[in-house]
Amino acid sequence: MRIAEVLVVAALAAAALPAAAQERHYVNMRLVLPEIKDASGGRALALAYGTARPDLGRHFFLEGEFTATATEAEKDESPPGQTLGIAYFTLGGYGVLTRRLDGGTELKGKLGVHYQDFERQAFVGEHVVATTDWDFGISAGAGLTHPVRDRIELMAEYTLFGSDFRFFSLGAQYRY
Repeated sequence: MRIAEVLVVAALAAAALPAAAQERHYVNMRLVLPEIKDASGGRALALAYGTARPDLGRHFFLEGEFTATATEAEKDESPPGQTLGIAYFTLGGYGVLTRRLDGGTELKGKLGVHYQDFERQAFVGEHVVATTDWDFGISAGAGLTHPVRDRIELMAEYTLFGSDFRFFSLGAQYRY
């Protein structure tokens, strides 16, 4: 999935959210800096929607997240004459617990399940060979948000998807 497709999904989600909006919801979009085993570079975009669940805890949210490659990561040690690219997307569902700190900064931790789909492409001359791997697993993350305007926050987050894949992300969040 490419950046245009991610932006279309984000626009559709943003258009649908006001109808469902109440007091305790958020949506965020982040630039993702991935760490993929034996690969470097590449960027992705993440879009998440969260809703408060006071019946499960005073500071508890349920969050859905979609992440997709914007630019492919490259395999660190490609054979001579080959370029190996890695593209991916993830879908995750999380329970998120938050804690308000001084100055409005909020600490958050999340734990949930994810689906990840990796496509590895080898470019040999003019030929392309692609393989796809997918997996379900448990993922966890931690982050901070800091208010910059009414309902708008800057955020940073680190998410683990097992020992081979994790990412750091920076972005903005809107609460409503």
